[in-house]
Order: sequence, then structure tokens, then C-alpha cells
Amino acid sequence: MRSSQQPALNSVQDEIHPLLKKAFSENIRSREHGRKLRKNLPSDENLLNRYKVFFDSAPVGCIIINEKGYIRHINGTGAAMLNSSDINQLQGKSFFRFISREDRLMFLAHLKSCSESGTNENIEVHLRTWNRQPHIPVQIHTVFHDADPGSKPFFLSVITNISEHKQMEEALRRSEACYRHIVEDHTEMICSCLRNWKITFVNEAMCNVFGTPRDEFIGMPLVKFIDKQDRKKVKELLASLNSSNPIKTVEHRVVMPDGQSRWHRWIHRVIYNRKGLFVEYQSAGRDITEQKETQEALLKAHSELEQKVGERTAELARINETLREEIAEHKETQRKFLASHEQLRALTSDLITTEERERRLIATELHDHIGQTLAVTRIKLEMLHALASYSGFAEALEEIQGFVKQAIQETRSLMTKLSPPVFYELGLTAALEWLVQHFDEQHNLKIVYKGMSNHLSLKQDIQILLLQATRELLMNVVKHAGVEKAEVILKANRKQIQIDVIDHGSGFDVSQIGTPVDWRGGFGIFSIHERLKNLGGELQIRSKRGKGTHFTLIAPHNTRDGN
Repeated sequence: MRSSQQPALNSVQDEIHPLLKKAFSENIRSREHGRKLRKNLPSDENLLNRYKVFFDSAPVGCIIINEKGYIRHINGTGAAMLNSSDINQLQGKSFFRFISREDRLMFLAHLKSCSESGTNENIEVHLRTWNRQPHIPVQIHTVFHDADPGSKPFFLSVITNISEHKQMEEALRRSEACYRHIVEDHTEMICSCLRNWKITFVNEAMCNVFGTPRDEFIGMPLVKFIDKQDRKKVKELLASLNSSNPIKTVEHRVVMPDGQSRWHRWIHRVIYNRKGLFVEYQSAGRDITEQKETQEALLKAHSELEQKVGERTAELARINETLREEIAEHKETQRKFLASHEQLRALTSDLITTEERERRLIATELHDHIGQTLAVTRIKLEMLHALASYSGFAEALEEIQGFVKQAIQETRSLMTKLSPPVFYELGLTAALEWLVQHFDEQHNLKIVYKGMSNHLSLKQDIQILLLQATRELLMNVVKHAGVEKAEVILKANRKQIQIDVIDHGSGFDVSQIGTPVDWRGGFGIFSIHERLKNLGGELQIRSKRGKGTHFTLIAPHNTRDGN
């Protein structure tokens, strides 16, 4: 390392040492002191090494070029700028090869000017790196040294990388251009003025609004356009602006060049420099004449509206009083309707109970009278048949016995239909199971029953209606569905009880149902619907042709005590 730096060290010593010697000699007033310095300087190896350290470790590029433009010495920073790590590799190379082609003539003129004038000069050029990387912008400060006689002159150039500075300048230029376009193209009026109100800048929008060229605006006092009635207000507002409260908005009238009065809204901002000194007022405004006219029209309309609202309020008060009277009448009608509805529900319940009582009475009469009579008649016929076995009337008596036996069976069946004993003995769930078995025996209809085994605590009229309705719906299946199977499902909760009767038969179009006589099954289903409705329940029908029918009986789950 020491041997590779020795030529460079000798070169620096040859060129720089006489300059340092001359500089010291000129500044020494005492000849004795000067003689000591001149005696010690040539042999002061420490001073030379210190200079070399300063030269090689400088944060900027330092390069010594001879009068022909060849590199005699370069420090590490300069070599790094040329993207080279070997200083010796650069020595003896033409420095012009590292200057971009377009800047070489300018650099040559720069060196010539330094050598002729003997002054220090700066120049900005682009360097080409050792491996031809992209050019980098640099600033070169050159000093020409015309050495003592017998020594060769040279140029000492200090190179500073100004890439970041150039980037910042370019960013600032783009930013300035961007803001300039924004300000110029803005639809709002923008201007700036000094403390004495003289305008220093206006944008195109302000020129268009006032119909005044830009050059006529510059130097004109801003108050010239403000209506005299509002000038004092605007001046006081601008005077109140400060660093803690730099922005305020004001609305005032302006006088246009044609004498027309308009309304403007302006936002004023005071600008200070870094030292806190006033720079200018910056203002942005817009024409709000139409808005003001609209506000005035709205105020007028609001006043008229308030008058109409007062009149309308009085009218509404009269209408409201009439409505109160009508509401009172409606409530009274509703009360009467609810009373009638409750009465209808009570009558429906009484009707169902009375019908069931009559059915049970008829069944009892059939059992006690007609049933007993038919039973005695059957016994008498059996006795007569035994006595007349040889008389020739046995066959006729046997036929009569068959009729009587059939009459007894039909009477029992009729008694059961009118009032099934199981219903009064075991309740609705057992009665439904009996009904399923009865339809299987009497009508050959297989019914899948899904029910509850526990006893339901329901009012008797609800149980009677559900049993009769289920029987009516199953008869509908027998008559119209054309199937041999059906389903009966019993479900209950705290609020209601539900019975579903389902078949997969012919079905019908529910949407075609009109009057009650149109309902499938005639007045039977209509009667079920109305009676359930009067008791607070409903009958739901879902059916489609060829897809079967699904009846749902829903009744309130009222207990026996009416809760």
C-alpha cells in the first residue's frame, strides 16, 4: 500500500510544496521567522503527510489535471464518483473521456478561461463513469496553478455531486409548475396583495370575472372594487389577521367595471416569512350573487310559508277536532263490534255445544227407544222363527231378521257418529284414534295417525269442533280425493292446537275458490272455516291439481277454565 502511494505522494510534493512555501513566505513579516520556516518546510514530512490526508479524505472529489487534460492525481471521493476503486488506474488517463460528449467543449473552454484569467470558476457538467454507468451531474470548481519556473502548471478541480440538488430543483420546478397550473386554471378568483392593498398577482379566473386584463390589475388597490359600504368591514378583517389567526372569510358587495353590484365571498390569508415578517395577503373568492338572491327568495318564501302554515295550522286544528270526534265514534263502534264479536264467539260456542247436546240426545233416544225396540223385535223374530220352522214361513222370517239386524247395526253406527262415547269418556286424542279406525272399517280409508298420547285440557266446544271438522275433512278425502290413504297429524303448544289432514289425491286450484258454495265440500268446509274464525282460529288450505290437498285446522289452546 505504501509503495503504490509513493508516486502520488512525490507528485503532490513536487507541485504543491513550492506553492505552500511561497504562501508562507509572503505572509511572514519577520525575516528571522521566515528563514526558520523555509529551513524547516522542505524537510517537514509531517506537514506533507497531513496535506495528503486532507486531500485524500476530502468529502468532495479532488483532482489534479495537467495542461493537456490528463489526470495527475485524484482522491478516493473523486475515484468513487467515476465508479472506480483503483486510484492508480485513473492516473494518466484523459479527464475528458469522463466528461459527457455534449459537455466536453464547454469544459475545455472552462479550463482555457481559468488558465487565461487566473480566476477560480465554477461549471456544471455530466460525468461519465468508468464502467459507463448513467451520467451524473456535478459541479466543478477549478483553480489554475502556474508553478514556479521549471515546474509544470496544473489545474486543481474540486468536484461536487449535485444529483440530489438537481432532483430537488426538478421536483421544485414540477411542483411550482403544478401549483401554477392549479392556480391559473382554478375556477375561483385568486389574488395576492401587499399591506397597502396593492395587487401583485391575479389568476385568469379573476381577470375573466372582472373583464380586466392582468397587467391592469397589477399595482391597482384591491379596495377599488369593494363597495364603499363594505370597505371598512373588509379593512378591519384584514387588519385582524395574525400568525395565530391567519385566515378569515368575509362576504361583501363589489362594484364591477360596468357599475353593476355583485356579491362576493372571499377567504383572506396572511403570509409571513420564516423570520415572522409580513409577506403578503393571499385571497380566494367566488361570486355568490345567485346564492344571495336565492337566500333572499328563500327568506321571502319562508315568510310566505309561515303565513300559510299558520292558516293551515288553524285549518288542521279544526280538522283535528273533527277527527277526534270521528275517532271517538270509531272507538265506540269498535267497542260495539268487539262486544258483538265476543257475543258471536259465545253464540258459536253455545251452538257447537247445543248441537253436540242434541246429537247426544238423539243418540240416546235412538239407543233407548229405537235401539231397544229393534232389539226386542229381533228377539221376538228369533222366537217366531224357532216356532215356525215347519210352517213354511222360516225363510221369510230369516230375511226379516236380516233387515232388523242391519237396522240395529246402522242405528248403532248412527249413534256413534252422532256422539262417539269414547269422546266423552277419554277426550279428543282418543276420539281421533277411534275416528281413524272407523274410517278404515267403514270407508276402507287407511289413515296414518301421528298424534299425542297425553290428554289435552281444552274447552269442550273446541274439542267438539275439532273432532267434527276432522271427520268432515276425512269425508272430503273419501268423496273427492280418489285415494285410499291419508294422514292425520295432531300438534299442540301453549298457544294453539293444530290438526293437519293430508292426502295425495286429485287436489284442486285454491285460487279458483270464490263464494262459500265454491269451496270443495260445499257448506261443510265453509261452516268449519267460519266457526273456527269465530272461536279465534282459522282453516288453511293448500292444494294443487294432481298434487293433493293439505288442510290445517288451528284453534286457540284455551283450557277448560277459559285461561
